[in-house]
Amino acid sequence: MWDLAACNILVDSAGILKVADFGLSRPGVYVQTRARSVPLRWLAPEAIFHAQYCSASDVWAFAVLLWQIATLGGFPYAVLSNHKVPTFLTSGGRLPKPARASARLYQLMTECWSENPHDRPTFALIVEKLTAQRELYVDLDCLYPASEDHLTPLSDYFSTASVDSETFR
Repeated sequence: MWDLAACNILVDSAGILKVADFGLSRPGVYVQTRARSVPLRWLAPEAIFHAQYCSASDVWAFAVLLWQIATLGGFPYAVLSNHKVPTFLTSGGRLPKPARASARLYQLMTECWSENPHDRPTFALIVEKLTAQRELYVDLDCLYPASEDHLTPLSDYFSTASVDSETFR
């Protein structure tokens, strides 16, 4: 499954989450490659640069999904154009900590965003960590006033990578 993103998660009448694939109908989410359209902002580096997909690639995408949940639907790397995202990732850049996410949740996200796929946790370990903590991961009181995490300032991106403002131009 290489298309795990918030726009592809549905909730049924019993509150059960279902993964679907309606993302192709959303503008700005997919980037056309020679072979097909891909959800660039959710892809792990090995998928972007080598077209290699594995369970660890899905772990990366899952962490981007967690970030979207913590930002109440933020668009990953919103301040970057599509062609800047790969450069940002190779320079060590990652999505910044959402203002209302717990430190533990963000730590899990960053583990899932390890450059080396072998260093990422397995889904079994992710489930174990999420289950063991049993805490409120996202401050839901942020609904009023509305979250603006999707409008992450450029300075927050600079703190996660060895890049400067030229990367964003």
